[in-house]
Amino acid sequence: MTLTKTTNRSMTSFFPKLFLYSGIFSGLCLLTSCTSLDTLVVNVEKPAQITLPNHIDNIVIVDNTMPQPEDIGHAEYIKGKRTNSQISVNADSVNYILAANLFDELADKEYFDDVIFYDEPIRENGDFRDIFPLDTTIAKEICIANKADAIISIDRFLVSTISNEDDFEFGTTIKYLDVKMDVRFQVYSNKGTAISPPFYLNDSIYWVATYSEDIPLSDTIPSREQAMKVAAQYMAEKVATALAPYWSSELRWYFGDVKAANKMVSNSDWSGALSLWKSAYEKETKNIKKKARLANNIALAYELSDELKEALRWITISCDLFEKTEETTVDTANLIRATEYKDDLIIRYNDFRLLDMRDKDSN
Repeated sequence: MTLTKTTNRSMTSFFPKLFLYSGIFSGLCLLTSCTSLDTLVVNVEKPAQITLPNHIDNIVIVDNTMPQPEDIGHAEYIKGKRTNSQISVNADSVNYILAANLFDELADKEYFDDVIFYDEPIRENGDFRDIFPLDTTIAKEICIANKADAIISIDRFLVSTISNEDDFEFGTTIKYLDVKMDVRFQVYSNKGTAISPPFYLNDSIYWVATYSEDIPLSDTIPSREQAMKVAAQYMAEKVATALAPYWSSELRWYFGDVKAANKMVSNSDWSGALSLWKSAYEKETKNIKKKARLANNIALAYELSDELKEALRWITISCDLFEKTEETTVDTANLIRATEYKDDLIIRYNDFRLLDMRDKDSN
């Protein structure tokens, strides 16, 4: 059986290429002047960690793993010392949960035209730690049957759980549960050949809770079995992020030298704010620090209009001016802030090019 979900990629065209505005927050008053520093949060679109050929629009997800044995990967500690307890955790469904949630995550991202989950295990025997490349014939057959351009093969998924229990204050007990995950996957073409190197991801999730005679005084710790299922869902998000563009929250700021522009910013009128900031920059001939602040604002307006080359040009001007006029701790902070912003813009520019390349080739 296969699960399939068709996505409508054209829906993403309703949003800006790089940014969705999450909100504007009132800023901080600079100690040495009455100029405010206001911040806003933007969601930045980041390219996938794995660059796939542009013709790959329909993909199939397969589970090419073996289940982890119940008695491997688990330990118990009490007061920092490992016990001799033999711990068994049923992990039969964990690999399936990882693959199924990866299907949901990728389909919801609407990056591929069609995402399909091949709902049958590929392997039937072997050690769960061993990795077997996807058989060429099987890969071809699956792609033909599902009209897919490529296969995402989950080749190994390892999970370990470690608990610890220790005395706490006032006769209470504090308990911990640490879950570590390791996943390996690879992408194959519809010809059965690998089109990406093997990709490895590892991470961990941590729970802590306080108990009084086994009665929880805070959030409870899940069972090991439930924690492993949560870990599988979490790693599915990580794998999806590696395969498709994702959104990341970033902090930006602007200086409130021009009150009329501040009102336009509150309405996301970046074109209007840009016009006022550039006019103020050209008129300012004496206050170099103010020109540096305005250049920073101009760079921001250009960035939020997706004109990243101009944004880089103006933040470079801002950095140069801040450096020339650095005198106080506020000036130093502004220079550091502008320099870090310039570095971010360089990354944004390269990311934008990667995102734009696939969009152009897909049209």
